[in-house]
Amino acid sequence: MLDIIIKNIGTLVTAEGSSPLYGKNQGKVKVYNNISIGIKDSFIEYIGESPNEKARKTINANGALVTSGLVDCHTHFVYGGSREDEMYDIVTGHMGYSDIIKAGYGILSTVKDTREQTENALYKKSIPILDSMIKYGTTTVEGKSGYGLTVKDEIKILNVMKKLNENHKIDIVSTFMGGHVVPNEYKNDRNGYVNLICNEMIPKIAELGLAEFCDVFCENCGLDM
Repeated sequence: MLDIIIKNIGTLVTAEGSSPLYGKNQGKVKVYNNISIGIKDSFIEYIGESPNEKARKTINANGALVTSGLVDCHTHFVYGGSREDEMYDIVTGHMGYSDIIKAGYGILSTVKDTREQTENALYKKSIPILDSMIKYGTTTVEGKSGYGLTVKDEIKILNVMKKLNENHKIDIVSTFMGGHVVPNEYKNDRNGYVNLICNEMIPKIAELGLAEFCDVFCENCGLDM
């Protein structure tokens, strides 16, 4: 007996490769119409038109589109404040991204707002963001820090991701990104901030086991790392 049957799938889109890491056809997709999926022991047992087997649970897709879980490999979902007003200037060409940063907005604006938020407040704000992601098919998300830019605030952000990964349905891969932008308190001492990242932030975060990866923002806009 199968564990789950998903029936009445209108369109199924999936990779052709059989291995998630080395399948030579992972870059190719195959489309099935009016199909069912049988699942056993967390693996897809078959894809067919009319399943004869019985299952412990049957899900009726009602003609919906079914795809493999999506992976969002670059996000900053733990942050304070909001910068949607900047989008008007960016999409209309009134200001470039580097101009926004130089004016004290952009990343630096979010850094200010994030530092002012408690860990609990950031945790609560992040939940509906992840809920929305999973609603639209994202099952794994890489979350970057980078809106704290102090030892304490970077740890605060990564702690939030750790707790969310333990409590939310979505899978979270955490990345430390202290090298996001030079904060205002180091604007005349870039080397000092780089030393802070290398000598204090990275060792402490590694000691606490809060990040799987380390990232640096390298766009040439004059105020980045």
